Amino acid sequence: MKSYPGGHTLVACLLLTAPAAAYAEDAADKGSNDIVVTALKRETRLQDTPAAVTSLSGDTLRAASIDSANDLVRAVPSLTITDSGPGQRRITLRGIRSAGDAQVGIYYDETAVAGPPGTTSDAGGSQSDFKLFDLERVEVLRGPQGTLYGAGAVGGAIRLVTRKPDFTFSGKLDASVTSTRSGGEGYQLNAALNLPVVNDVLAVRGVYFRRQDDGWVDNPGLHLTGINAERTDGGRILVRFVPASWLTIDGAAHFLFTEGGASTWSPSAGAYNAVNAAQVPYSDKQRIYSLSAKAELGFADLLATAGYQDRDTLVTR
Repeated sequence: MKSYPGGHTLVACLLLTAPAAAYAEDAADKGSNDIVVTALKRETRLQDTPAAVTSLSGDTLRAASIDSANDLVRAVPSLTITDSGPGQRRITLRGIRSAGDAQVGIYYDETAVAGPPGTTSDAGGSQSDFKLFDLERVEVLRGPQGTLYGAGAVGGAIRLVTRKPDFTFSGKLDASVTSTRSGGEGYQLNAALNLPVVNDVLAVRGVYFRRQDDGWVDNPGLHLTGINAERTDGGRILVRFVPASWLTIDGAAHFLFTEGGASTWSPSAGAYNAVNAAQVPYSDKQRIYSLSAKAELGFADLLATAGYQDRDTLVTR
């Protein structure tokens, strides 16, 4: 049994970029069909960005039923994911993969998601799942991206750009039912609510999701069925504070709790039958907190951001 309790990561950075006002005016002149990305740590049109980037809007994700990390491979060239269970994913871009540290970085806005620490933990094979509900867009940058995104981005980086709170009341809810071959039924529930607290000054956005997938692997020796069933609960709370027209402060708290079992089975025991002499549960609990402030100084935009991650992973072998 391997346990990585209390994997804490604290990151802070400061970034000075060219002002966005000139870009905004130029984009308005050219129409609203431009795809905007922030892969270079500032807003640019996709066609003007000198990098290999795949950008998928929130509407595109929903229309294509792309809800999780595993679904993303259907829409992004050269992206592959090896899924060994909750909290046990290896994400690969451009075929670059190795044991040890991750080769593809995962970012919630400007906050990096780190794997379990330690030289023997194989952080690259312990990348967490992520849900793609209520995002503004997903940007997949093919590597190497070490200059802007540091270590762990040799293959590239995946940025989840969240939909920030605005000053109108809105909400959405969707639900779906699934069926697993050689298994049973499952369901998925997504909900989002946007609340303006103080007009043009303070707003809050809450997102919640739950997913239950039935298992399709049995263990006849232990008289267990569906041992690889998986359940995920998570969400995020976003706060936007605009104390002045030139200053925007965003705070976020992300939560993701997943539990399930291994999907490995032995052909010698029959199709989808495992021969483990004991149960092998997995669990992954992830909490990410971030705070960023953007100041429009006229001659440049100043962005300061800090993030804190607490992740507990339990893997049974």
